[in-house]
Amino acid sequence: MDNWTIFIALFCGIAIAQAIFLAAFLLVKDRFKTASTIFLALMLIGLAFRLSKSYFFYVFEGVPHWVVNFGAAGLWAMGPSLWLYTKSSHPQRIQAREYLHYLPSLLCILAVILVDTHWIIKMYYGGSAVLTLYLIASLVRFKHSEWSGNPNRFWLFFGGMAMIWLTFIFQMLSPSIQLYTIGSAVASLVLYAVNFMIMQNQQLFKIKGKDPKTPNKAVQEDIARELEALFGEQKMHLQKGLTVAAVAKAIKKPTYLISQTIRHHYGLKFTDFVNKFRVQEVKDQLADQANPTIESIALQTGFSSTSSLYQAFKREENLTPQAYRKQLIRAQGIASK
Repeated sequence: MDNWTIFIALFCGIAIAQAIFLAAFLLVKDRFKTASTIFLALMLIGLAFRLSKSYFFYVFEGVPHWVVNFGAAGLWAMGPSLWLYTKSSHPQRIQAREYLHYLPSLLCILAVILVDTHWIIKMYYGGSAVLTLYLIASLVRFKHSEWSGNPNRFWLFFGGMAMIWLTFIFQMLSPSIQLYTIGSAVASLVLYAVNFMIMQNQQLFKIKGKDPKTPNKAVQEDIARELEALFGEQKMHLQKGLTVAAVAKAIKKPTYLISQTIRHHYGLKFTDFVNKFRVQEVKDQLADQANPTIESIALQTGFSSTSSLYQAFKREENLTPQAYRKQLIRAQGIASK
């Protein structure tokens, strides 16, 4: 066994193990087994099958026909899996007929008993071309449709698959063990990067659980009145580091009802809801010429820092606090004339 064969065995083996590990990790992480996660796992398993072909073809002599066929099947499954992953991550259901995208992949497996291996090799060229089309279609779908969840999640897996697709193209143009080794090394590095980013940032691939039942309109209105009193009269928003749990405790309601009411009744996240009251407090204090510094106002209105005040204020008013104060002074000057 020469050095190149050793290298390809090493890199292919690592890449195959990484793809299978990631597929298993995503399925275990998603306790609801959502469609998007299943399609993503199928894409990674397809990649493992495709890399297995290179592994067996270069490392072992007399590679059996079924290995070549399964490699082609994996290649043909990667594109449809990416497409269905992209589509299922939007708020719509996958139709039964759309699973026909996997038909060519299944035919590659059945071909082991129907056709000669030399014919199935041509399927690798077709599979790479079709993967190109699926990559383009997935990108267009992502750009022009509503995406559910973190958009960086799409770019992570799309970018990784695009890099691996590029190595397949180079391997077809110059089929040699050296280029296959480099391609396997690239695939390994890409999968390591994907794995590292998922492990480092759990929010990147956060699986959404099933929300508790949305409270009815009457319940929302009751909670909204209590929130208005709590923030408008008791000024609870002036507390630094205020949490949903603290608000729930104050009005003796479950935390999920507080979050859902704020989200559905006001169309806001909890932090944005609290900051609306804080920004109003800031505006009132900016009108008071006896309160000179933004820093002191930030401390008095519940913001954790001056920078967080700036961010919230600009989001609400599209002005910095200083610009808002100057505007007030200018308006008061005009009114006094």
